[in-house]
Amino acid sequence: MMTPARIFLSAALAMLLVGCSGRPVPVGHQPTTQQTMRTAAHWEALAADTAERINQLRASVAAEMEREALEKGLKFEPPPVLIADDAAFYVEPPDPIMPFARAFHQMLMTELIEKGMTLRLQRPGAYTVHYEVQPVYHTPGVPNYAPGTITGLGLGAGAIYGLAQNSAPAAAIVGGVITDVFASSFSEALRSGQYSEVLVTVSLVRGEMVLLRQARNYYVDTDELFQYAATVPSAPLASRRSGVSVTPASFREFRVVAE
Repeated sequence: MMTPARIFLSAALAMLLVGCSGRPVPVGHQPTTQQTMRTAAHWEALAADTAERINQLRASVAAEMEREALEKGLKFEPPPVLIADDAAFYVEPPDPIMPFARAFHQMLMTELIEKGMTLRLQRPGAYTVHYEVQPVYHTPGVPNYAPGTITGLGLGAGAIYGLAQNSAPAAAIVGGVITDVFASSFSEALRSGQYSEVLVTVSLVRGEMVLLRQARNYYVDTDELFQYAATVPSAPLASRRSGVSVTPASFREFRVVAE
């Protein structure tokens, strides 16, 4: 027999499970993967991938890729713009103090040369390789306290006790639901901010045309973010002109913090 006390506790438990606040419930994305960047070998892999993307725009390389695709019966989508095989490339100088930029600059130049490309030390007349590095900081996670959490736990415990007097299976189910709800919320709050990220964007530019745009996101240890911190402001891509010096745009740093 359900006593008034048990009815009250059950209603309170139902309200708890529906939600303690009026804000929308966060919904996660489908599971995906994202690479980490922890060693210089990872920087070299990014440089090699970038050089290969540029190399595939060269006319002879694109023609060879098309021939191989046809032989295998595969469909080939040629690049929208092809670059002459004798074209020269200019890799913009790096941030002089940022460890990643200095290493990536040297690695990318080496990879381009090993693929048979001509590099110039001056911009005029060359295809320009421009890259930007943006750290994304995540503050170490702190559990977000929702008003009513402690009260809800107390009501839930009372409901479990009351149900247990008549139905052990029902008590087990309710207890499992409460444990799952609060454990999931707590673990999610702790997981937020346990990592940081870095975004590396590479562009191949010729005059007013952007021929290639590549963006890669990587997880990095928060303690290693100094490897990617800019020491000089970077002018946006739209303000750059071949052979013309521009005044760097203002620089702002963004932080992603827990609510």
